[in-house]
Amino acid sequence: MKRLLGYASQWSVRPGDTVDFFLSSEPEETVSLDIVRVINGAPAALDLRPIPGATLGSRPVANQPIRTGSYLTLTMQDGFAQRGVTVAFSVKPTRDALACILDTGTLRLWRDAGGSLALEGAGEPNRVACHRMARGKWHSVRIVLDAIEQSAVVTVETASAGPACTISIPVPLGWQGIQRLSLGAKTDGSSALDGVVSGFRLWGADESSPDIALDFRDRLDCDQLTNRGTAKVGARLVNAPTRGVPGPNWAGQAFSPAEDQALYDAVHFHSDDLEDARWEASASWVIPPGFESGSYALRARGSTETTYVPFFVNPARAAPCRPVALLASTFTYHAYANHRIALESPEYEISELSALPVLDEELQTLQHMPELGASHYDRHVDGHPIYVTTRRRPILNMAPDTSNWSYNADTSITAFLHAREIDHDIVTDDLLHDEGVSALDGCRVLITGTHPEYLSTREWGALVAFLDRGGRLIYLGGNGFYWRVAIAQDRPWLMELRRAESGARYNEAEPAEYHMQFSGERGGLWRRLGRPPQGLVGVGMVADGWDRGAGYRLTDAARDPRVAFAFEGVHGDVLGAPCDAHPGAAGQEVDAADPELGTPDHALVVASSTMLGAGYYLAPEEVVFLHSATTGDVNARVRADLTFFETPAGGAVFSTGSIAWGAAMAAEQGRTDVGRLTENAIRRFDDPRPFAFPQASGPGGDG
Repeated sequence: MKRLLGYASQWSVRPGDTVDFFLSSEPEETVSLDIVRVINGAPAALDLRPIPGATLGSRPVANQPIRTGSYLTLTMQDGFAQRGVTVAFSVKPTRDALACILDTGTLRLWRDAGGSLALEGAGEPNRVACHRMARGKWHSVRIVLDAIEQSAVVTVETASAGPACTISIPVPLGWQGIQRLSLGAKTDGSSALDGVVSGFRLWGADESSPDIALDFRDRLDCDQLTNRGTAKVGARLVNAPTRGVPGPNWAGQAFSPAEDQALYDAVHFHSDDLEDARWEASASWVIPPGFESGSYALRARGSTETTYVPFFVNPARAAPCRPVALLASTFTYHAYANHRIALESPEYEISELSALPVLDEELQTLQHMPELGASHYDRHVDGHPIYVTTRRRPILNMAPDTSNWSYNADTSITAFLHAREIDHDIVTDDLLHDEGVSALDGCRVLITGTHPEYLSTREWGALVAFLDRGGRLIYLGGNGFYWRVAIAQDRPWLMELRRAESGARYNEAEPAEYHMQFSGERGGLWRRLGRPPQGLVGVGMVADGWDRGAGYRLTDAARDPRVAFAFEGVHGDVLGAPCDAHPGAAGQEVDAADPELGTPDHALVVASSTMLGAGYYLAPEEVVFLHSATTGDVNARVRADLTFFETPAGGAVFSTGSIAWGAAMAAEQGRTDVGRLTENAIRRFDDPRPFAFPQASGPGGDG
């Protein structure tokens, strides 16, 4: 397993910005640091180029722990010294494990793995002879603390489970008032609860005018809570718990906070939540003025292993983008970060591999270090889908010389662009989300990665605006523009994904939890949100499979003069057939044209994949009613379509519809038929001559 780990303060920077690097080593050792440019990160074709003058020296690196678990911390600005205090709230445990539900500093309420409650004062825990607080059910809790009598009266009532259980026991309080209180963990953050909490109130004398009445419905996008009570308090949520979840009064009356905010007065704590590892910085680097845009990484070399911490340099703020830019799919890299499906999902072995997964170094490390967190493909330890994840932690599968998926698969495109001497800038998902289409000023051709699966609404809008002003888009992937995500405005290292109905997925949002806390938007497939990718790039996800790839067979449309530029020097009727250099240009996850979903009427499907075989299956959204004809050997819809069309503003779109295209394109330094066709498309798209829109000029317009 890996012993040297690291992460960066931010992934997307510009010249003049500072990027901080956080490293941990077990055992402690001296590590040498430098910056390298990532040309190709695939293990079999690794190409990393040191940057002159970007050596950061050597320094000792010690082990830095990570503490997971979300909870609420509440600070009384003036203290709370009344001798009688009542605390009331509702709680729904979602996992049977020892956890601290409430910690007032002088009293703790525990729930053990069997569901029994315990109170802990100044002495040893006192077991409460109370009925079991069952997992998955709402329980109302009221605790009356009497500092004079040194006692606590605990009342627990479970909905639809008979009368309330009230227990009065002596508890040594050592009363000095309440200065700080935590809900969902001890005040130091340990022993975190897996469960949902609602309606937290605290009062001294008058229940009708509580000192503290926390509003879990308000300001869902931040970590600060509003107190509707009379006291001056600071209430903060630690480690990004899940918000926008229904409380105890929900019974199907509404399905989003916007419909009935009162029903969403709850927060879901998880013992494996993580917002930020909060390590001490090991090194910092200021991006020099005029530094070339591209994909880079900190290289940290210890005595026995090397680790890489990636980041991307966008064009300088004052400078226009180069005419050709590559869109780094940082939101997709984020979605897959530290995915554990090979360890924890039985479906992975069936659908992805048809065999047992190999526990490589990456998986062994994740298995040994659960505190590194999981991905949007995984579930929390209580079984709840993971909605929010962070970049501020070591991410094992987003670095050079790691698994060849997503991040490293996209470096096949940077390797191709360098091999074919095509000057280009890098523009990240983050930059388009933050700055919109202005981030592409100067750009004529925008090239996607192999798998731009995840986009925010603002990024989608930037791409539409880019095409509307005559931009040219080359989509070199499959399963793109698929899911909507949201980014926390005040903590942009956090991303949210809620997979609503349908789509290929390993988890799905709970029925009343489709709307995202960071944006208020409904999550899910762009297709089900009224924006199918076919309307943006001509093709959309139809199938995936993992047994073998295929080539593309040219159609009659390939002879259309409008697209003649793409086939100059390309021979034969089949492109990208499997060979020694690559396993086929069509494969893994594939997209096809569909006029009913928005593929333009004038779009040319110039090639379609040959038979992909029985190991490829239609995506769930393509199967309205169950039937057996869902595989590539019997269903013609299981295919990848190579598509081209012009836009009214003089631009154009070229889409490959396959994740596997990138590897086939980059093979043999880009000198394959797939590489030649791709280069032809890029060169023509970079030509400032406008494309003629067929409806305006008729078929056979300028190609």
